[in-house]
Amino acid sequence: MHFLTVGLDHRAAPVDVRERLHWTDATDQLAALRALASGPVSEAVLLCTCNRTDVYAVAGDPGPAAAHLTAVLSARAGWEPGRLRRYLYTHVGTAATAVHLCRVSCGLESLVLGETQVLSQVREAYLRAGEAGTVGKRMHGLFHHALACSRRVHAETKLAAAPVSVGAAAAEFARRALGALEGRLALVLGAGETAETVARRLGEAGVGRLLVCNRTPERAEDLAARVGGEAVPFASLERVLAQADVVVASTASPEPVVTPARIDPALAARAGRPLLILDIAVPRDVDPAVAGPGVQLRNIDDLEAVAAEGRAARAHEARLAEALIAQEVEGLEAWLRALDVVPAIRALRARFETVAEAETRRTLGRLGHLSARDQALVRQMGFAIVNKLLNGPIERIRDLAGEPAGQHAVRALADAFQLDLPPVAGLPAADDSAPSGAGRPDAAPPGRVPPVAGVRATDSARGL
Repeated sequence: MHFLTVGLDHRAAPVDVRERLHWTDATDQLAALRALASGPVSEAVLLCTCNRTDVYAVAGDPGPAAAHLTAVLSARAGWEPGRLRRYLYTHVGTAATAVHLCRVSCGLESLVLGETQVLSQVREAYLRAGEAGTVGKRMHGLFHHALACSRRVHAETKLAAAPVSVGAAAAEFARRALGALEGRLALVLGAGETAETVARRLGEAGVGRLLVCNRTPERAEDLAARVGGEAVPFASLERVLAQADVVVASTASPEPVVTPARIDPALAARAGRPLLILDIAVPRDVDPAVAGPGVQLRNIDDLEAVAAEGRAARAHEARLAEALIAQEVEGLEAWLRALDVVPAIRALRARFETVAEAETRRTLGRLGHLSARDQALVRQMGFAIVNKLLNGPIERIRDLAGEPAGQHAVRALADAFQLDLPPVAGLPAADDSAPSGAGRPDAAPPGRVPPVAGVRATDSARGL
């Protein structure tokens, strides 16, 4: 069984492509998970954020699995697979998939380096896949290690020491675009976590008046109370658009909230006064047709300049995080190797216990005068001897799993004790570059992804 990832992000695809692969409804995501974890794919997790859609999968053959995932994503986008494939990256094998997921979870793959919101999004995606029944033992191991890695990075580095997020970058972009925010009227569309960050940062920047608008009045009122702003009814949106200096949109709406029909009356009332709109939602909240005379429209991809400064400032901490990721990936690989020898351990124990049981019965048949208690003690002694004898060999089997020629050593042990084992090809061979290893995704040189039929492969360690 092999790990693989198929997805796209803000570097691989523009926002108009990313929004085609965004599932905002939880019910739709559950249905998508079941479609993804079918055919050649046995396990799957779907991660959707404003800047990425990733599918993490487990499959016996990564080639057909990658083609299947691409087909499901293409159907969602409403495109032929060939059209979508140019935007997709593919990571194949344990190390490549684990490094990518750890980097995503730690915020190293985010638009704003080190942002922490993605960690909760990864956790939610994992839990949702568990709810859908598309997570098995290997995927549990992958995500447990990735989440543990994120916690270590946050605890042992200063990558996220200062609060960083897309929302904070949006507020900074607005400050630079307008020159100053003091005395300005700012409108925040939305009431989620990102909208709250934007509102707080705008308030800290000294906006004269901060308005919060959401389709659910109670949520707008709650956020406005927390950030020192004012809640406005959604029905008053056109009136507020006529007054605002800057609008930051971050809702979960699947359709545009600000349309030409809404903005045109507001523009007429503004008498030429310019309006800055930052649309940081995916799917987008603002119809691109809104842009024009009097309206400066920017989307989440336009935050790159602000985000680049954050990356430069956190470069040293990012390198420390990379080292922690490498340690965690090694831990995952060791865990998987131990998982691969579980059948050998079980078979060896079963063989010894079968012999012990047979010999105990034969001996007790000759000792009919023993009491029930004494017979139980004899049985207990037989199995205690088995445990004592097996402690050392079992530890040795676990050690062999990570050594060169591990699969050959385990196979030799199986032959010696006539154990019936499934293939142990997941363990390292004597020479991973030998023909017996060819075709396995894990056999690729470090930092490279072997070609997968029908899928464009990118550098599996991009950014390292």
